[in-house]
Order: sequence, then C-alpha cells, then structure tokens
Amino acid sequence: METNFLNENHKKRDRKLLLFIMFIPCFLIRRVLDNDTWFLLNSGRYVMEHGIPYIEPFSIHENLKFVMQQWLTDVAFWNLYDKFGEQGLFMLVTICYAAIIFLMFNLTISISDRNFMVSFSVTMVSSILIFTYMVTRPTIITLILVLLELNALESYVKSKNYKYLFILPILSLFMINMHAALWPILFILILPYIVGAFQFKFVSFVRDEYNINHLLLSVIAMIIVAFINPYGIDAMTYLINSSGYPYMKKILELQPPYINSIPGALIYFYIFSIVLIYIFYRTGKFKIRYLLLTVGTTYMVLISIRNITYFAICSSFPIAYYLKDIGIRQNNAINNKFIKLRLLLKTLITVALVIGIYFGNINNSTYKNYSDLNSAVDYLLKSDDASNIKLFTGFNDGSLVQFRGIRTYIDPRAEVYFIKQNGKDDIFNEYFDLITGKIYYKDIINKYKFTHMLITKGELLDTYLNRDTDYEIIYENEEYNVYKNLKIQANY
Repeated sequence: METNFLNENHKKRDRKLLLFIMFIPCFLIRRVLDNDTWFLLNSGRYVMEHGIPYIEPFSIHENLKFVMQQWLTDVAFWNLYDKFGEQGLFMLVTICYAAIIFLMFNLTISISDRNFMVSFSVTMVSSILIFTYMVTRPTIITLILVLLELNALESYVKSKNYKYLFILPILSLFMINMHAALWPILFILILPYIVGAFQFKFVSFVRDEYNINHLLLSVIAMIIVAFINPYGIDAMTYLINSSGYPYMKKILELQPPYINSIPGALIYFYIFSIVLIYIFYRTGKFKIRYLLLTVGTTYMVLISIRNITYFAICSSFPIAYYLKDIGIRQNNAINNKFIKLRLLLKTLITVALVIGIYFGNINNSTYKNYSDLNSAVDYLLKSDDASNIKLFTGFNDGSLVQFRGIRTYIDPRAEVYFIKQNGKDDIFNEYFDLITGKIYYKDIINKYKFTHMLITKGELLDTYLNRDTDYEIIYENEEYNVYKNLKIQANY
C-alpha cells in the first residue's frame, strides 16, 4: 500500500513538472515589436482619438475606401502600449500563448480519454510549431477563438448537449471585430463536423451520433451576429476581396514552405509523421472530421507558411485521439532510480529559463532593430514639418514612419492597397512593378510628386536615384538613404 502511495506521489510530481515544461515557451517569446505592430498601434490610437475610420487616414493617398478589419484588437493593443509600453504588449503575448497551450491541452486530454503523456506530447509539438507567430499580432487572439470553437465542438459531439454550441455566435462576434480577415476560419473549421454527422457507407469511418441541425442553427446565428461590426458586409467579405494578387507571394510569410529550408523541412517531416500515424494507428477508429481538418489545414500550410498556426492545431489534436491507447508502464525500480534525475532535470530547466529570458532580452531590442529607420525619420521631422512631407518608403518601413506622424506611399497593410478593397487604385501591384523595374520609376515619381524618398541602400531605386540629378541625398546611415526632390518645393 505504501509503495503504491509513493508511486502515485511520484506520478503527480512528474505530471506537475511536465505541465511546467509545457508552458516554458511562453517565457521565451521574442521581445521585439515587428513592423506590423506599428500600424496596429497607429490604428488603435486613431480610433481612440477620432473614432472608427471609413477613409484610409495614414497614407499619402486620398479617399481610399477603408476597412480597419482588426479595429478592436488595435484598440486593445494601443491602450496596453499607452499605459505599459512594450512590456504590456509582451505580457499580453505571454498570457495569450499560455491560454493557447492550456486550451490545446484541454482539447487533447478530452479526446484522448485523459491520456496525459499523449496530450502533453501533442500539445508540446503544436506549441513549438506556432512559437514563431507568438508576437504582437491579432493571430494570438484568433488562435484562442479557434481553440475555444474546437473545444466547444468536441464537447458537443461527446455529450450531445447543444448548450456547448451557445459560445459559437459569441466567438463569431469577437472574431469579426478583432480579426475580420480570419472570420471565415470559424466556418471552415465547423464544416468537417457538419460532414461528420453523415454516414458514409463506402468507407469505414467511426461516426459520432449528433444532431446536425444544432450545428446548422449555430452557423446561421454566427452569420447573423457578425453583422454587428462597424463595416457590415465589407468586414465579412474582407478575405474574399483580398485574394487574387500574385505579388502577395513576394511577402516571405505568404510563401509556401520550401524543403531546402529548416522550417520547411520540419513542416514536411511533421506532415510525413502524421501520415504514418494515420496509416498505423487509425484502425477501427477513423473519423472523417479529423481527416478533413488535417487535410484542409495541410493544404493551407503548403500554400502559405503563415498558416502553420492553424495547421499545428488542427492537424495535431486529432493525433491525441489516434494515440490514446498508448501508455507508459512504470515500476518501483524505475521510479526510485530516477528521483535524482528529476531533480537534475528541474535544475536544468530553471537554468535554461533564466538564460533564455536573459539573452532573449539582451539580444532582442525594438530600439536596436529600428534604430536606423528611426534616425532617418528623426532627421526628416527636424528638417521639415510632417504635413509638408510626401514620402516614399518601402513596403516594410511604412508602418513605423506613419506611426511617427509622416504619411507614406505604402506600408505592410497590403490589402489596403488592393483596388478591390480601396475602390480607387491598384497601388499594391504598382509598388511591386516599380521596385522590380517593370515600370519606369520617374513615371511614379511624377504621378505622386514625392518630396522625399526613404530607400534601403542597394535596392534598384537606390541605384536609379543615386544617378538622378533631380534628387540628392540629404541623410544617410548604415541602412538607408534619404533623397530630396530638388524640383518640388515641399508644400504637402
């Protein structure tokens, strides 16, 4: 009896240690604001000061129709930043990351019949896969909403209690206001559960008995409540109006994973592992909804590496179901032998955490990352009033410059510059035609009459302007040249 009691104590301690390990990635997030964060903060500040905009307010372009598709997230981010600075945003990312891990573990523990080790392993793998995207973007909110939806759907399937579905319209309301571009993902993920309610005679699937009408009514309610947003149908169709632009593949995170890169190789290895699990562990328990979730999100990640977040969640949690019968045998000798090893492991984890957090903060600095760009903006603001500057910047640089108060030609809000979104001009394609030399650079300069151009050294435009007598370099640092148009008197 005493031996069994000790074994139970060891098992509880082991589980507490593993639970602690599971949340370690939350403390190792990259503590640097990326270029998207600046337009999120700028947007949140604008809403707090002026209200919801319907005409784009930050670029040099006039009367562009505008949907601030993540306005509520912007407001939340800005208020945190305004009160607590960068650390407030990093704390939010840490909390959201922890919530994502908790919800993932709760999902896997439920469908694996409470198999702790399988749930722990699956959750760890998925949390590592999404680690790169645990930054100050709406994605951290979106993943929480997605996991809440999956937890609710699995609880409904398991219990047949339709009350679990009451949360779905609430999730739809939050998503349409916090990240409208990804609002359709809620319906994409519910579709496999609708299909799973049917009986397929030609394939041996395990069918869960549940009422499809409850799901369909939930979908209708989700659509109805989504109209409660400042932009109505425009927010709901945001993703549709943001498709069909080949130049989007110029953006690194929208490119497919390449097997000759480390991230790409890991993704393909993980896909191969999933295939093996489906082959060897699916016997007698194959579920159509899990297959559809896996195949669908695998397709998504193969199109764009940014979709790894949804792939990591939706292809991983079904694995907990297929591996639920796998167990780890324990005996007294092993438990006693590894008491010291547990202590050593705890020590190593603590040391690794301290080192990781320390060097993460030392080597990552928002100020350091943007020092050259901020220096160039400082010079422009000292030399002229922001209202007199009509500035060209590169795609990635525009958001910080706008946050500092200068209007620019373009910024990382790619969809804002699609003609299908703004209803006026195809600025996004024009920009990429310009920087790749497909259109004559002076045609664009004459069209917009830029007073200044902030160009990354070594780019094609830098080469042209260096030899253009109409422009002179008025400021330069290690990364940028700032050109002034000598023919135009700054009066913007």
